[in-house]
Amino acid sequence: PTEALLGEAVDAVSGVARQVLDAGAAVQFAGIVRAEPGCPAQLWHADSLHESVEHRPPNMLNVLISLREVREDAGPTELAAGSHRATNHLRQGAPFGGGIVY
Repeated sequence: PTEALLGEAVDAVSGVARQVLDAGAAVQFAGIVRAEPGCPAQLWHADSLHESVEHRPPNMLNVLISLREVREDAGPTELAAGSHRATNHLRQGAPFGGGIVY
């Protein structure tokens, strides 16, 4: 059943990605993250590497779909404003340097 849900989600998101990015947009990865109560928190991390030192227009979407309600006290996924620029590991002097996991 989980794989079927993943397939449905990919189909739904693919249409949006083609509208937002480009008609040729394609799924590069689809996976499932399962977190049980009491599991350790993830480190701050970037989900993908940058392609260039220069900031470029969007070329991908990262979509998170929760299958159940996630309360703040349960440690939901957080996004850091501006991190799409600050975590560019190719740029000299990037503020996160080695403190971010790729």
